[in-house]
Amino acid sequence: MQYEQDQIAHAKIKPTVIQNGISIEPLTRKAHLFPLTNEGEAGALAYKWQDFYFRYDLKCTSEIRGLNLDTIGYVNYQSNSTQDFAIIKEFDEIEKTRSGTGFVVHPEGIIVTSAQIVFGANRIDVELDGIEYQADIIGYNPNSDLAVLKIQAEGLTFIPIAEANQIELAEEIRVLRHSLSNALEEELEITAGTVTEFVEEEEARLLQIDAAINPEDRGGPVLDNQGRVLGVASTFHRGEEIPNTGFAIAAETVSQMLSDLVIPIAQSNSETPLNEMEFNKRTKPAIARIKVQAATGGFRFVPNIVNYHSSMDTTGSKREKNRESSRMVVDAYGKIQLHKGQEGLPYRLGSIGKIGLERLSQTGEKEWKTEEETLIAESEVTSKWFLVNPGLVISGSQKKLTPPDKLKIYHPAVIRTSYKIVSKTNNSTKVEKKYSLITLDKKTGNKPYLEITGKGTFEFNKEEGYPTTGTMNYKITQYHKPSNRHITLPVTLNYAYLEFGEELKFMTAMNNGTAREYVKNVGR
Repeated sequence: MQYEQDQIAHAKIKPTVIQNGISIEPLTRKAHLFPLTNEGEAGALAYKWQDFYFRYDLKCTSEIRGLNLDTIGYVNYQSNSTQDFAIIKEFDEIEKTRSGTGFVVHPEGIIVTSAQIVFGANRIDVELDGIEYQADIIGYNPNSDLAVLKIQAEGLTFIPIAEANQIELAEEIRVLRHSLSNALEEELEITAGTVTEFVEEEEARLLQIDAAINPEDRGGPVLDNQGRVLGVASTFHRGEEIPNTGFAIAAETVSQMLSDLVIPIAQSNSETPLNEMEFNKRTKPAIARIKVQAATGGFRFVPNIVNYHSSMDTTGSKREKNRESSRMVVDAYGKIQLHKGQEGLPYRLGSIGKIGLERLSQTGEKEWKTEEETLIAESEVTSKWFLVNPGLVISGSQKKLTPPDKLKIYHPAVIRTSYKIVSKTNNSTKVEKKYSLITLDKKTGNKPYLEITGKGTFEFNKEEGYPTTGTMNYKITQYHKPSNRHITLPVTLNYAYLEFGEELKFMTAMNNGTAREYVKNVGR
């Protein structure tokens, strides 16, 4: 978003501000607020849930030692136009507020924070040096996990931003934030560490630091001993977690975003370290506590209750069929807020109720990505049957981060997915999808318990508001306890939209045991 070029923010041009020997130009243009709408930007893909019904068949195949393994099934989705007060009440109890940290970069109320914190914001309150303000979003980039806020204030203490050539490996850093643990205290928390590595990603350069970044730390500044911003603490860019390690979006990405918004940037060339008293004086008044009231699904989210019915038949399964009827609360961009289902696809590929529910960009970007944390239950099957039918071991879905079953062993994991629009026609958009799931603990050979990587595409019908086909090719590597080694499987997952006549034929074939022949005949 750019500042509107034809609107002057001030009746007269204000003078340059000098603070602690650091100068910064005044704001000269009115902020263009980031649109908070349920429909997203023009051109954004979106599901059309209202009074809707659609269905998919699915096929999941793999091969090990010459043995073909497959799962076939179907899922029917139907929007629930009636008010289900029980599930709405449960949805209402999902976290509606969140908090994090931000910091002032311009004395006229410009604050930088994490995009994760303000996503889905209906209201943003900023507490700064004991005073509370209401904030607007004027810049938002979910790919780099940065957001820029504007509050109505002047004369604020601001923090200068370091230039790229001022950041060095092994440099001492301090992470400042408002932690949830000290919400009632005035003192900020400070964590010390060093820059250990530079990580180049498509959207931004990252600083790897030897200080852990927790969810409440995100959005806080990573500062050098001169009180300059080296980066912004982020939990979005984590991949494989390493103890006492965190990541920050490098300062040059922050500077670029501010430049795009035509916001003057304060920079300091001083190489003289600040003593503790001076460091606190210059930085602490500029650290903001961000409090967000949000409808968790997205900007001004309206919950859509979706019922689904599914059935699966797996080669070698001792169960006759895996059936499930359940419901979800999902937004127009495929983000599931509440999921009542328990039935999972084979090979840890998620819930069967999520087939065809691809995550979309609500702001119409050509590229976007998501990240979520989950728990992976360690398989209870440890016999040599794994070598014959790995589906007996690698099965089930991910659990939400809720109190787990105490009788099972769970492994924390991070799921990261990236999307890129690769082609468009009049009604259809083709999207490339890359997926990874990795558990955060290690087994033999310093490898994770489970790692899944995948790549594929899906087609989305923009006019009708649903995906028509999807294909993913996965490589799944899981630790096998009896043999004390990791075993890798290739897996392919396909789904396709079923027309009404096809749906009846397929459901009949599932019921009478001829579904595999049906799938083969229609070329799935």
